[in-house]
Amino acid sequence: MLSLAAALSIPSSACTNLIITKGASADGSVICTYNCDTFGYSGWLTHSPAGRHIPGEKLAIRSFWHPAEIRGYVDQVEYTYNVIGYMNERQLCIVETTFGGREELVNPEGMLGYDNVIQLALQRCSTARGRNWKTSMLRTRLKSKRLFPG
Repeated sequence: MLSLAAALSIPSSACTNLIITKGASADGSVICTYNCDTFGYSGWLTHSPAGRHIPGEKLAIRSFWHPAEIRGYVDQVEYTYNVIGYMNERQLCIVETTFGGREELVNPEGMLGYDNVIQLALQRCSTARGRNWKTSMLRTRLKSKRLFPG
């Protein structure tokens, strides 16, 4: 019992999600929740409006924790979907469960964090399957000079 109490008293530095698929819900609904469990974190709801973009337009990649900080730019796509939080207008939803990662994989020069990847995917993709997802994210990755920060 003491070990359980000790384990529960350790501050969390992770995220939790709960996903109920249409086959698991009573009425065929898909239910998805997301919670950042990091101690002291107080989140906010973000919004990226849908839009049409001109060729050559760039999208600023901003730091999640410091939105005024621009890490770099990626090429904008012709059309982006409306995104609120971690769901877009096509009801594509992405949640994540992270724990900080391995220190030897940290790239202090990196541009994209998991939050940026989620937002880019939701802005650019209508489903989690098929060519749409893979092509859009591959283009974003290949055109980025730097990838992931620590």
